[in-house]
Amino acid sequence: MYHYIEPLSDDADNIRRGLTVEPGVFRQQLAYLHAKDYTAISLYDLTYFLAVGSDLPEKPIIFCFDDGYVGLYEYALPSMEAFGYTGTVFVLTQLMDEAHPSYLTWDMAHSMYDKGWKIEPHSKMHVQLSDRPFEVVQYQVLGSMQTVEAHIGIQPRYFSYPSGAYDQQVIDYLKALGFWGAVTTEYGMEHTIQSVYTLSRIRMSNYTTIELLSKYLDEQ
Repeated sequence: MYHYIEPLSDDADNIRRGLTVEPGVFRQQLAYLHAKDYTAISLYDLTYFLAVGSDLPEKPIIFCFDDGYVGLYEYALPSMEAFGYTGTVFVLTQLMDEAHPSYLTWDMAHSMYDKGWKIEPHSKMHVQLSDRPFEVVQYQVLGSMQTVEAHIGIQPRYFSYPSGAYDQQVIDYLKALGFWGAVTTEYGMEHTIQSVYTLSRIRMSNYTTIELLSKYLDEQ
């Protein structure tokens, strides 16, 4: 799970610093994963494996990018292409609709989709959805789903909970809309068909060294 892939400004606060992996470090991480024979798969591939036992490569890995910051297009995309990797971007659709300069444009997102990336919703405005009135959940989930479908051309099947917060109402609504799963901010690498709406991930930050990444993946 990544957020910003772009250079850090001198005035970056601790939150921004924690959410940022600088482009050179990101490329080093990709080079390490490639050297260790990791193959990028999608959440769709994972679900097919869990549901019906479809084949996966020996060392599969899923690259997720939350929020859809514009640096992904300039920095993450070319580095990923260099190693034959694709990823999943969870986008904030209203900020893209409003052409907020910090976020991908829809043309950028569609270009990434055409290159094999997945574009999935992360709500409209990054509103926490747990313990909220149904109308809020409906607006943020259905609204972002329909917007992605309108711009990308297919119904999205995966959702990223804003701030990792969810409850049974949100899960039930995702199921009713035809989503196949959702990702959290909880740490973990073990997945089952029962956990597809609460998938765990590994958070990557400005403080994630190659040594720490190796430890996460039990490569030592």
